Amino acid sequence: MNFAEQQKTYGLRSVGSAAQAAQEAADRLGGESPSLANVIRNAATKVEQMSKDLEDQKIEDIVASVSSLARTEPVAFFGGSVIVGFMLSRLLKSGSGDFSRATANSRPRDLNHARDLNHG
Repeated sequence: MNFAEQQKTYGLRSVGSAAQAAQEAADRLGGESPSLANVIRNAATKVEQMSKDLEDQKIEDIVASVSSLARTEPVAFFGGSVIVGFMLSRLLKSGSGDFSRATANSRPRDLNHARDLNHG
């Protein structure tokens, strides 16, 4: 698998994960605002289906489809870009936060161990 295909697979998995997170958020929101929860749920379902449909397409076909969408439906393309960008930024922020916490949690133990070695 070449680099572009690997990135496509990674990107589609990330989009799928974001769609699942949106579904879970819609489920939690359902009691408070059922109509908003339905809108989120429907959008997440469409995004998840789109990511599954794109798995079998070549990169060139995806680029051609996106280019066509941008020309024929610029408002939809822009709106979709904003949503995907927001979802990816949230996904990346949550991932970097986990890394920061894991790194911070490991530091005291490592420092204490090093201090014990120096004094022992």
